[in-house]
Amino acid sequence: GALAHHIAALPFQDRSITSLSGSSQTAAVAKNHRRFLLIENTGSATIGVNLCGGTAAIGGTGTVTIVANGSLMFDRVVPNTAINVIGTAGQPVTVIQA
Repeated sequence: GALAHHIAALPFQDRSITSLSGSSQTAAVAKNHRRFLLIENTGSATIGVNLCGGTAAIGGTGTVTIVANGSLMFDRVVPNTAINVIGTAGQPVTVIQA
């Protein structure tokens, strides 16, 4: 459909982190015209994602929890703030933006 064609034409950027540090870290800096964002927890433990540009903290203000193998996708209303993540040290997270 039209949406699939529109998404396929976007210049995707891989902002994945192969090994989280155990502290809040920036996966993607603020981007005024971000049009797509996918965050997938590819690890085995829960992660936190702060979509408001602040420090990520499990259970903290502005932080969304993503369970193992869970994901968030934004393709209509997309956050333009920095995307900060936190999870168990050594755990991976996939982050794709356009």
